[in-house]
Amino acid sequence: MQNQITIKMAGIQISISKGGGAEAEVRFRFSATQTIKPFFSTGIHIIREYWSPKTQKLSTSIKQVPDDDQRERNAKINKRITNLKAHLLEAYTAQGGLNGRSSEELKLWLLEETNNFLHPKKSETKKKKNKTLMQIVHEFCSDGKEGRLLNDNGERLKPSSVRVYAQVEGWLKKFCKHSSVADYETDELNERWYAAFVKFLYDQGLRKNSVGKHIKSLKTVLRKRIDDPEQAAKCAFIVRGKCKVLHERVKNVYLDENKLHVMANARLNGYMDRVRDQFLLLCWTGQRYSDLGQLIPDNIDTTDDGKHRFFKVKQTKTGALVYIPVLPEVEPLLEKYRDGFPAPISNQKFNNFIKDVCKTISETDDGKEAGFDDIVELERTLNAEKTTLSEKFYNLVTSHSGRRSFATNMFERNWPTQIIMGITGHETEEVFRIYIEKDPEELRKHQIESFFKFFDNGQQ
Repeated sequence: MQNQITIKMAGIQISISKGGGAEAEVRFRFSATQTIKPFFSTGIHIIREYWSPKTQKLSTSIKQVPDDDQRERNAKINKRITNLKAHLLEAYTAQGGLNGRSSEELKLWLLEETNNFLHPKKSETKKKKNKTLMQIVHEFCSDGKEGRLLNDNGERLKPSSVRVYAQVEGWLKKFCKHSSVADYETDELNERWYAAFVKFLYDQGLRKNSVGKHIKSLKTVLRKRIDDPEQAAKCAFIVRGKCKVLHERVKNVYLDENKLHVMANARLNGYMDRVRDQFLLLCWTGQRYSDLGQLIPDNIDTTDDGKHRFFKVKQTKTGALVYIPVLPEVEPLLEKYRDGFPAPISNQKFNNFIKDVCKTISETDDGKEAGFDDIVELERTLNAEKTTLSEKFYNLVTSHSGRRSFATNMFERNWPTQIIMGITGHETEEVFRIYIEKDPEELRKHQIESFFKFFDNGQQ
């Protein structure tokens, strides 16, 4: 007799396990979908010699099975196999074919349905068990995509935030596959698991702050979705003081006013001309790229005395309403695009294009003199080790460099910190200082000079 027999039957293929032992295990392959290929275990065990390849059943004939008790057992097993097949196909149809589920999710569904059908009492107990890591994260991300998540202000979670959590789910799936594990119980998320997950992210080329961002997001998901205090207490990953969020202060580039002047006067055509102008608008308003579409003439208001103009913008990320002075450097842009600014493109494309712009400028004499071609050394943590990276300046410029350029240049102009923060929308000075690309000693010197300037003016 063959060790493994397979036929297609009513959407399910049946197989018995290989091997030379007396017993074999009945296995199913669900063929109602192209997604699921491997056989999965039903947990039903049979005596190999009684299995009939032709009928796909255990024999119940007196000639082949003379023992009465064995024939009765065979008949009961046949009935269980038939009923299980019918149950799986009925459940699959009832749930609309389980469209949208991944191969891994479908496998887990099949195993769960099989277990629930064959062991109803055990499955009752199982339903009361706490949800696993991937169940929690997947449900959270699904709720976000469907608009069922609210932030602390009672507003629907923004698509950008939903994408951040989806990235975490993606990395967790890859980590599970890397670890040859389908899922984790939350009490397995201890400091050893944390260290392994962090190492995995480092091995994928992520930098320390990117790793920290994913750790922070995962902590948020688990803290929001683990309601049982006992379960939460056993999850070391979210216990305060353990499994810390990683972060490092990194130096980011900004464009000083000389570089901005060179950029504004560079001869550019096509997409580079448009991207350059949009970047300059960010540099002279201090806004995020997500608010670029609001920096339009329709959102410009005038002071009561009619002397000055300013943008009124409700920031996308925070919802804060900010007033942004229309600086003299912005006026040529408003004049150039009197009929309307170019529509913003995706942030990723913009970041690629602004590098093209800066590289093109770096090839000119003015660009070289202004430092667009300079080598910049940056300290980064890669694979848990401090590393010094050398890179061309033009390769480090992103849309966010515009916001940093505004904050740093206005600081250089001796604008009061609170005024700059009011324009950028920063709520705390601690966070704002991160945007000032200056040495800490220079910052302290600037602060004391600003104080005495204010003090001296007050004495006059």
